[in-house]
Amino acid sequence: NYPLTDEIALSWLAGIARSFAPLVLWNPAMLLLLGVASWVTLRNLEVSRAAAMVAVAAIVTLPLCIHQLSEPQTDLPAFAWLACVAALSTDAGRTPMLLAPAIVAAGLAVGTKTTPAVLVAAALGVGVYLARGRLRPVASWLLLAFALAFAVGGIWYARNLIQH
Repeated sequence: NYPLTDEIALSWLAGIARSFAPLVLWNPAMLLLLGVASWVTLRNLEVSRAAAMVAVAAIVTLPLCIHQLSEPQTDLPAFAWLACVAALSTDAGRTPMLLAPAIVAAGLAVGTKTTPAVLVAAALGVGVYLARGRLRPVASWLLLAFALAFAVGGIWYARNLIQH
C-alpha cells in the first residue's frame, strides 16, 4: 500500500549506472534540493536574508534530515519535493506557469510518501490563489502537469485502490 516513486527512481539510477554510487549520492542531493527550495520559498515570502539563512540551516540540520544522509529512505526526498512545491507555488503570483512544475513536484512528493499530501495541497492552494485570474492561458500546461504528476506519483494510489 506504499507509494514507490523514490524507490523506482533509485532503482533506475542504480540500473543505469550499474553501480550503487547513485544510491549514496541521492539523499545528499535531496538535502541540497531541500535547502535551495527552502531558501527560494523564504525569499519569495520576502524574509530577510539573515532570517532565511538561519531558517534554512535549521531545516537542513533537522535530525530527520541528517539521519537519512547515510541510507536511502523516503522522508528526506518527500520533504525536498514538498519544499519544491512551496518554492514554485510562492512565486506563482509573478509567473503562473510555475504552477505546472509545482504540480509535478507535488506528484513526486506524494508518490514518495503519503505524509506530505496535506501540505502539498496547501502549498498548491497558495499558488493557485496567488495566480488567480491568470490561470486560463496556462490551463493546458496545468492539465499536462496533472497528468504527469499522476504518472509519477498518483499511479500508486490507483494501483492500491484496485488491488486493495
